[in-house]
Parts: sequence; C-alpha cells; structure tokens
Amino acid sequence: MNRLRPSRASHVLLPAALCALAIPAAAQPGLRPGQPVSGTLAVSDLRLNDGSYADHFTYRGRRGERLVVVMRSGDFDTYLALGRGGGADFAQLSAADDGAGGTDSRLEFILPDDGEYTVRANSLRKGQTGAYTLEVQGAGAAPGPPPEEPGAAERVERGTLGPGDGTLRTGEYRDSYTLQGRRGERLVLDLRSRDLDPYLILVKPDGEQEENDDYEGDARRSLLSVELPADGEYRVLATTYAPRTTGSYELRISRGGAGSAGGGTRREQGRLESGDGTLRTGEYRDSYT
Repeated sequence: MNRLRPSRASHVLLPAALCALAIPAAAQPGLRPGQPVSGTLAVSDLRLNDGSYADHFTYRGRRGERLVVVMRSGDFDTYLALGRGGGADFAQLSAADDGAGGTDSRLEFILPDDGEYTVRANSLRKGQTGAYTLEVQGAGAAPGPPPEEPGAAERVERGTLGPGDGTLRTGEYRDSYTLQGRRGERLVLDLRSRDLDPYLILVKPDGEQEENDDYEGDARRSLLSVELPADGEYRVLATTYAPRTTGSYELRISRGGAGSAGGGTRREQGRLESGDGTLRTGEYRDSYT
C-alpha cells in the first residue's frame, strides 16, 4: 500500500515550506570553484519554518553549466539547497541531503540560465548547529545526452541501510540516487531485499513524490513504473517501511523509450472481488505491468 510520509524530501523540495520566520541577513560572500569556505550554523542565523538554521551563499553561473557543491560537517546532518533569491523569496531548484558519504551532502545541477544563484547551507533536522565547510568542486559545461539512453542496459545499485546513513524525518534509514530524466521516458524502479521491508520514493524535479511499499503484496519488494512528466533531475530514495530497520538491498533502475510499448494507449478493464490478491491492509487489488 502506498503511503505518504512527512519525509525531509517532501518537506524541503516544496519551496513554500521554506519561508523564513525572520528577516535574513545579507547573503554571504560568493562561492568560487575550488575555493572551500567555512561557516557555522548558529541560533542567530536565518531560521526556517521547520526550525532549522541556514546560511546563504551566492554563485554566478552560466546556462548549461554543471554545478557540483559539497557540504561537510562533523557536528550535524547536512542539507544543501540551490535556488534563486533568499529568505522568504528563496525559490528552490534542487536539493540534496546526502551523496558525499555519511551525513555529508553533494548537490549536482545543470543551471538553466545565466545569472546569480543562491546556495543554502542547512541542516536536516531542526535546531542543529555547528561548523561546516562548503565547496564548489566542479563547474563546467554540461555533457551531452545522459549515458542511459532509451533501451540501454539497466543500472543496478546494491547497498546496505544502517547507522551512518542519512534518515527520513520519520527515522527510516535511506540511500539516495540521482538521474537525469526526459519527459515521456519510462522509468522502472525495482527495490528488493531479503533483510527488510523496502520502501521506494521517487522525487520529481518539481518536488512531487511517487511512492510504493509492497509490490503485489510482497513485503520484500517495492516497484514503481512511471512515465516521466518533465526533463530534469530525479532522486530515487531506497528506504524502509519501518524506522531503524537495517539490512542489504538491490535496486534496479530500468529506462525505456517514450510512452508505453508500441506507442499506443493501453486500456485495462477488470473487477475487484473475492479471490483477488489483497494489500496488507485487506483491500482487494489487481496488478498490471
């Protein structure tokens, strides 16, 4: 059964949830590739609606540039966001809460226009303070089409969820994977585990989420098949149904051509009744692949 949860992904990727509670200080000095900067989150910094503190940095970029920013801290679980403006006017374009090992964050984004962007250095949880470093590790022209062309071999990721990983706000460990998708492309995510009850979350470029818990009633498998609604960066979160569950998993990411097989419209008619499979909560269900 699919379940919406108040994860950090759904909270932060909605710009309205990030309105400041106080008038922010002026943006901090600009970031430059290869020049790390140090900062500190403190109670005197800008405070967001979720109770976390944030610092702002500026970066002047070019259209088509691939921007890579890394945030590290030994004091708190980091969270990075990229957008335009600041304070209550901050309009988010992308965000990351892991990807650089442990609880450090790595954000990668292709800039859509020339101009000034804002990098928000933030924490995953409310009230966290401490020192951090921020660095633009790479900035250059974006490469050509993504390597995963339609019909390419599937991508397989194997990992382990446990202490040291980032967590959702509800306590579940999670690993994050990113990919560049194209409108109309078919994306199939298949998450399996022998150790835990896996849970899949796909975060779209606009912050909306698709989620799946038990595929066809199988508590060891989650699957999503989605026709991508827009070009842009997608995040796949491999997590668990229950908090603090640990174990290994395998994630298969398959990408196909635009639309459904054959390019036509597929229509299914059926009836839900006694004898069908059921969800864990008892509802009858039919399944199509």
